[in-house]
Amino acid sequence: MKYFCLKCGYATENQKWPQVVTVSTVWLLGFSGGIHFGWPSPSIPKLLSNDFPVKVTPEDASFITTSALLSQIIGNVASSILIDTAGRKIALLSSAPLFLVSLLLIHFSSKSIAFLYAARIIGGIGEGLMTIMSTVYISEISEPRIRGVLVTFLKAFFCSGVLFINVVGFYFSIETASLMSMPSSILFLSLFVFAPESPYFLLMTKQTERAYSSLKKLRWTDNVHEELVLLQAHVDRQLCANARLKDLVLIKSNRRALVILLVTTSAEIFSGVPTLTIYAQPFFSQAVPNIPQQWTAVFTQLLRLVSIFAGAAIVDTLGRKILLLVATGGCCLTATSLSGFFFLKDHSSLDLDQFNWLPLVDIVVMEITFMLGFGVAGFCLMGELFSTSIKAKAVCVISVMGAVLIFVNTALFQFLSGSYGLGVPLAIFAAADVLAFVFCWRRLPETKRKSLEEIRQKLGRKRVRKTEDVS
Repeated sequence: MKYFCLKCGYATENQKWPQVVTVSTVWLLGFSGGIHFGWPSPSIPKLLSNDFPVKVTPEDASFITTSALLSQIIGNVASSILIDTAGRKIALLSSAPLFLVSLLLIHFSSKSIAFLYAARIIGGIGEGLMTIMSTVYISEISEPRIRGVLVTFLKAFFCSGVLFINVVGFYFSIETASLMSMPSSILFLSLFVFAPESPYFLLMTKQTERAYSSLKKLRWTDNVHEELVLLQAHVDRQLCANARLKDLVLIKSNRRALVILLVTTSAEIFSGVPTLTIYAQPFFSQAVPNIPQQWTAVFTQLLRLVSIFAGAAIVDTLGRKILLLVATGGCCLTATSLSGFFFLKDHSSLDLDQFNWLPLVDIVVMEITFMLGFGVAGFCLMGELFSTSIKAKAVCVISVMGAVLIFVNTALFQFLSGSYGLGVPLAIFAAADVLAFVFCWRRLPETKRKSLEEIRQKLGRKRVRKTEDVS
């Protein structure tokens, strides 16, 4: 039972709802990021059609798709600067106008193809900012007992944005769909200006009174002195290290966290699902030709949402490690099955008509297991593993590497699938999943229901006991 102080209006115990309300505004930004990320799937076929006023070649379409992935690097680097100078809040607010400008340029893209290039590059910068800052902000303002759920719902809203643009982008023109995609960014800007700054950042910049006020709003209680003292000690301890970029490698806990996130990020990208999301409709036209392309893309996004909500319910119970093992194992099995199917279809005379159901089953299993692991658990790890002093630099390095790998993976998929069929890139995805499964089983620590300081101490130990990892 919660008791309230009649004099101050605050509760005498920490409340969850202020954290949920604050984070829900960040979820809107995740929705906008999903719209940007999923835009090529329904839009590229329209750009290549004769109905679009501007001539767009397949090479132009490829650059329009991949340019956004490269420009994310600019957003990643900018966020690493803004995060510790302007603050988490300002950095998040700066990404929404970029999404709006991108959508506005897309609305006028029938005038010139240059508008499309500029739109995707600007939107990519916004996505780079959003990807880093949203997970950091949510991890820092939320209590350990609900942190996993709140971060997971950010991913759910991201997938909802991808679903939204797949539906709207198919049924409406590119110009109309761009206007229909603007409200989430506008609503975010209107609401998030009232959100409190991260107490971690305020303590880092010696704004103790503001940190106390921010913590009171987030916990909706006056009894935050003990938590504030713990946060201050944690921040002071980290800032005394005067973290440099090379400390990511020199300090054991940082080095271990960096390796974990580099491997899990690479595994997520080479699982195949992000690439298949970008090329959803062309892929499904080959995998399940009897089902309309737009409905298969929508179906997979609905599967992701259901999987994320299921993952949100168990991420703080089963833990991050088990879910990532499920993801890497499931993606490996399904990618292997899909690769074998397309190898036989493209390079043999066997009649596979009686197995036409197999790709759809594989896709369903792949989507569910991927989202339970990488979409839920992997997303949580980004904001949990690094100390306050090094977090901006670390997340920037990982995000830049991720953006480069997505670009390479997308270009590689397009080349290999076009030259040798879908079987070859899918076989590469399966091999990557095997390596990721072994790494997660052997090296990944468990972080469920642990404070950020407890996680740091665990990473600094000489060895993490296997029984503790899966506890």
